[in-house]
Amino acid sequence: MQSSTLRSFALASAVLGLSLAIIGPYGKGQEAPPKSIVRLPSSKVLLNPLPGQPQRTNSFLTAVALSPDGRFLALLNNGRRTEESGYQQSISALDLQTNKLFDYPDARLQINARQTFFLGLAFSDDGKQLYVSFASLTDPEGKLTGDTGNGVAVYAFTDVRVTPQADRGDGAPGSGDSDPAERALADGFHFRCAECGTEVSEPEHRG
Repeated sequence: MQSSTLRSFALASAVLGLSLAIIGPYGKGQEAPPKSIVRLPSSKVLLNPLPGQPQRTNSFLTAVALSPDGRFLALLNNGRRTEESGYQQSISALDLQTNKLFDYPDARLQINARQTFFLGLAFSDDGKQLYVSFASLTDPEGKLTGDTGNGVAVYAFTDVRVTPQADRGDGAPGSGDSDPAERALADGFHFRCAECGTEVSEPEHRG
């Protein structure tokens, strides 16, 4: 009698343990376990599919800026390591209502360019423009054709689309006008300066 009772208790315990193992920590109303788990040597795990609907973007994200209306998030990508972006640095725009991400590479920031994005990124008060800092060690004044020099570039932001504002007629930054400040404004730059802390914001500046 006692032996039969012990066997019944052991069977019931085994069934209960198996049920708990199948259910795990997920109860009613909770998400089901992920389809697969990749265990890393660091003891961390990767879940597939990933939660939160992450989006693929360019490499080396260094800055983000939220639009004044709170709908869009701009991302500054300082890397040049993805084929999708043409191995150029880029600005990405995330629509927070649809969770769709759009990437806009800048042809002025290719692998061999003499300038790079720096760390500055900001929306204008009306949300129609983006201001992005540029830096150059080899041509800080942007004297060579195709170079921008140091400064803050201006991009138009319209319906999640990012477009460089550079209307010189020939579309070639760093050439033509003799005055650096006038050339900077024509190139779509708020200012351009050769040294940090030297702001050129007006065409009349001659420093």
